[in-house]
Amino acid sequence: MPRMRVHTSLTWLLAAALSSALVGCSSGDGEGSRVIGTDGGSGDSSSKEDASAAAEAEDFVVTSGFTTGEDSIGTRYTSAGARLTNPNRDLAAYDVQVLFNLVGSNGDVLDTTSETVYYVAPGETVPVAPLQIGFEAPEVPAELQVQVVGEFVKDEGPRGAFGGEGAILDFVGGKINKGEYGNELTAQVKNLTEVVVELPEWDCIYLQGDKIVGGSSSTITDPIPPGTTVQFGESLSPDSLMAPTVECRVVADL
Repeated sequence: MPRMRVHTSLTWLLAAALSSALVGCSSGDGEGSRVIGTDGGSGDSSSKEDASAAAEAEDFVVTSGFTTGEDSIGTRYTSAGARLTNPNRDLAAYDVQVLFNLVGSNGDVLDTTSETVYYVAPGETVPVAPLQIGFEAPEVPAELQVQVVGEFVKDEGPRGAFGGEGAILDFVGGKINKGEYGNELTAQVKNLTEVVVELPEWDCIYLQGDKIVGGSSSTITDPIPPGTTVQFGESLSPDSLMAPTVECRVVADL
């Protein structure tokens, strides 16, 4: 049977009493999580060696953060994000499950959502963000909990959402701009593969210095021919969220 250790990264927020206040925080406790999988059978020597290496794998390092605020009519929005670092030099992680919990001041869970990171290469740090969390939360969130469970195995290269061969597209750059109706993310990505990619998925996190203050994720709906650079982005919620640094990762099925 697999052995499991689940890591919880906690982001604490000292919330202002004003309903229009924007708040954010990040955490990094230097711990991580993993699920080490074995088939439970006798197997061959290579399988045993892989299982032994996985059993000795180091845990993910996780940091996270969020920002919350209300719009002009009192609707609350929250933006959250996390970084996952695989410290192992020879092992990759596949189908990593990332659970985000927003927790209120009395310990109640206000909202929960999860995301899947399909591939984390040896030594790689990747951004991950929920599509949406904390919309119309009844109170100011006091804490962000991030639980991560993944499997470390022999590195066989990137995989996409459907479990087949995937590719990490080239993130050219991104920034947050002030728009007419609120701040907006604009970013660019280039397809360095030799095939047209369709429906690649992106995750972005927003940083002030080393502190994560939010994030977004979605899908690029336009097909991207080989060698082509395209723009993607979205309007931010809270609409006044601003950060000087944007990190994105775009994954495509081949």
